[in-house]
Amino acid sequence: MEPSEATASSDHDALRDEIREIMAGETKSQTDLARESGVPYGTFTAWFSGKYTGNNARIALEVRKWLDARRERRAITALMPREPGFLLTPTARDIIPNLQFAQVMPAVVTIVGAAGVGKTKAAEHYRDTNPNVWLITAEPSVRRVNDILVALCTELDVTEKRANRLSAAIGRRVRGSTGLIILDEAQFADTEALQQLRILQSSYGVGVALLGNEAVIARIGYGNRDQENLFSRVGKKLVLRHARAGDIADLLDAWAITEDDERRFLAAVGRKAGGLRTLTWCLKQASILAAGCAEPRGLKHLRAAAEGLASEPALSAA
Repeated sequence: MEPSEATASSDHDALRDEIREIMAGETKSQTDLARESGVPYGTFTAWFSGKYTGNNARIALEVRKWLDARRERRAITALMPREPGFLLTPTARDIIPNLQFAQVMPAVVTIVGAAGVGKTKAAEHYRDTNPNVWLITAEPSVRRVNDILVALCTELDVTEKRANRLSAAIGRRVRGSTGLIILDEAQFADTEALQQLRILQSSYGVGVALLGNEAVIARIGYGNRDQENLFSRVGKKLVLRHARAGDIADLLDAWAITEDDERRFLAAVGRKAGGLRTLTWCLKQASILAAGCAEPRGLKHLRAAAEGLASEPALSAA
């Protein structure tokens, strides 16, 4: 074997050893790592076993780029502080009783408002702590009746291929369950899809909660006689205009922010577009900036992070 070939073989072996360490330490399979690396599974496994008959140098280069990028991502993740779990904020204390109402009655409820006030987090917490609660999310590509029913079948683990039988199959699953269907990002769903959920509610006795922005209200068509059978089913309507002071204070407490100047600045961040979500991103980014400078996180890091995240240029001067 030529010296250059021996060196290349040694390099490849070092890459394979690193992959073995990942597999052992993170309990990942070759399938997992092939997918993560972007190298086709058959090529990855053949190269990993030393049996690849193609251009081994090219595959080794792809693997090396993936491993280098992986180490960099993990280094950044290591700098990021652990995010607090679910917080029972004042807004969450309003959302959860509305979900309970929808499930117990059963009825349709709408929970709408600004982004970043905690609607999805509260819904996920409610799903995770209550039986027979199913959460699906509408999207620009998941908005029509069939889209929503297919998503529900997946969530409910219902197998039905015929489009005209989806509703009945879901009905059989939820009837008598005292359950709740939560549709998040409901502003993306067509009116006909919302009507379909209303039919499930009325026909099978399952609660329905529609979460999203205020466009949900227009989609329901309050005052439109053609949609009276939909809006008349709404038993409760909760509108959340922005993150509340109490929500922001609870989040800052959870992040152990005690300095008055930092709390004042971050309270201003939380009142901007994105609310608690923007505030959390700001705290994470500031923590990374501070760790990169080997400094305790402080106001200057928070300002720098906010300036990079904010939609409003004046945010860092708030």
